[in-house]
Amino acid sequence: MAFVASILGMCLGVASVMTVSGIARGVEGEVIQRISSTQGHFMLRKYGLDFEEYRGIVQKLLQDDGVEAASPFAWGLVAMSPTGLAMEEREERSSVVMLKGVNPTRANGISGFSELFGNDPTKLLRPADPGLLPGVVLGESLARQAGVQAGEKILLVTTEAVMGSHDTRATAT
Repeated sequence: MAFVASILGMCLGVASVMTVSGIARGVEGEVIQRISSTQGHFMLRKYGLDFEEYRGIVQKLLQDDGVEAASPFAWGLVAMSPTGLAMEEREERSSVVMLKGVNPTRANGISGFSELFGNDPTKLLRPADPGLLPGVVLGESLARQAGVQAGEKILLVTTEAVMGSHDTRATAT
């Protein structure tokens, strides 16, 4: 009887290890998919402020059969503030956030990217156009903290604006 109980215990132990291992692999795959849909599988950066040669590098990368898409991006710290509020309330709801700017047409080719925005990111994220404010996507908690809803305008101030350029207004989506 002890022999049967030992065998049964080993079988249950092996089954539980296999179950946990399967769940971990599934979670790992989900995490990889979510990260790669916003970050891509490979990131090429250049130290410094100028990366003017990125167009040529993107074209070279796209010639490789293993590359499905290549999209430039820009990122940096910005001060974000809702507009249309009294100054005291605006200061309360302001935040310093990391902003990632993408070209929605190019980024649309990255696997999983379009699903994040309802299959057509170009409706929410508009490329720069002098006649339109660019679209901005905020996470739920950041939007709640700032007190903004989809379609409302926010003020984004970059370090370049503080150092002499202009600030940028955007529409939250």
